[in-house]
Amino acid sequence: MQFFNGTIFSIILTILLGFVVTSMLAKANAKQVILSYVTEHSGKAGTPTMGGIVIILAVVITGSIFISTLVKPVVVAVLIALGVGVIGFLDDFIKVKFSRNLGLMAYQKIIGQSVLGGVTAVFCYSYTGGEMLVPFLNQYIFLGKWSIPLVFIAFIALVNTTNLTDGLDGLAANSTLIFLGGVGVIIAIELLQLSDASSFAKVVELKGFLMITLATMGSVLAFLLFNTYPAKVFMGDTGSLFLGAMMTVLAVFTKNTLFILCFGLPFVISGVSDILQVGYFKLTKGKRIFKMAPFHHHLEECGIHENRIVRIYFVVSLVATLITLASYVGGIYGV
Repeated sequence: MQFFNGTIFSIILTILLGFVVTSMLAKANAKQVILSYVTEHSGKAGTPTMGGIVIILAVVITGSIFISTLVKPVVVAVLIALGVGVIGFLDDFIKVKFSRNLGLMAYQKIIGQSVLGGVTAVFCYSYTGGEMLVPFLNQYIFLGKWSIPLVFIAFIALVNTTNLTDGLDGLAANSTLIFLGGVGVIIAIELLQLSDASSFAKVVELKGFLMITLATMGSVLAFLLFNTYPAKVFMGDTGSLFLGAMMTVLAVFTKNTLFILCFGLPFVISGVSDILQVGYFKLTKGKRIFKMAPFHHHLEECGIHENRIVRIYFVVSLVATLITLASYVGGIYGV
């Protein structure tokens, strides 16, 4: 009942905060500046941004109320996500303050992310011992200290690809929902398997992680009321960086680092397409693989409406996640 109440509370709180914060952002003239070469989005200029504040507040408040026992791993996870969210907030604030699309310099963002990514990787190693579950094999592997660079790369990658994916109304939010749904199912199944008293401490930790997962899902779901096309507010870097970090810490602290590739397919597509585009452009001195990167913008340039692109991404991501979960459940219960 705790999880149900917490999720519902997060949804309702996000809706209430959404109306209030969106109105405040509009009055404060916190408007999104659209890149000149993204002509399809010229009509979105002036839409309030930094809406990710709503998601952050809802998650933190819900977690504070519905997590009865605070444990170190859960607290660390939330603090890391908040830290990255602050970086995003500063980036958005500078953009809004000076009415430009450039906020923090790239090196400033990467330094901040690297520090928090390093904390995540080291803490994850001390907490899990470098143990990770392998998708489809349903077996754990022990990477020891080699898990530190892997988790660090996963952190930097997912944080920034979530930011890249936040290019169409509702795309990042929908993708985050599916990702967290996949992680949440694995955490819930593991909880069901830990029934003996000797696992009490582990049960408390997993309950905390599951509550944060559900609180974030509830908030993101409610935020879609404001963020679905045509968006009334954008989450901004405040929201996308926070969600990218939150997805990462929830996955790596529950030993599901390798599932990021399965549950986060839209983020993988955004990251890979962007890297290929930049690399090919430099190697060929001006040629491009895609009309525009990331890939969802290429599809836009091909004449596909962003609503349809979001639906395509949603379905593809959902199918990939369901296949992964089917394999996991089948391996656990032998079905």
